[in-house]
Amino acid sequence: MHEFQKRIRFKGDIKPLLIRVCRDYKLGGYISYRVAPVGYEDFNLMIKTYKGKYFVKMFASYRGLANCVRYINIIRKVISAGVHHPKLYKSPQGFLYKTILGKIPVRLCIMEWVEGESLY
Repeated sequence: MHEFQKRIRFKGDIKPLLIRVCRDYKLGGYISYRVAPVGYEDFNLMIKTYKGKYFVKMFASYRGLANCVRYINIIRKVISAGVHHPKLYKSPQGFLYKTILGKIPVRLCIMEWVEGESLY
């Protein structure tokens, strides 16, 4: 388990979730992932599939549902206003993906992966 994974309170293997997310979002077959050590509160990953690379933001466990919905709504408003922002992907659940891993609720969203460094 990666140190950042503690942010979602799930201690098991994250790969089965990522395989399911690739399927549900129709991102192509899962190849691999790596932790994106940017961001100070969430568990962020780059996932590689046969179709490309994607950014996975797993919201920290202390964030409530309303906080996650607010975050995604802000991104949607930014994009609709014409501000350049990585594309936000939608699954059959919507932009916010919710699941349970070993009795731990996990919420996440998927965005376009952009190569480069943090603006911070």
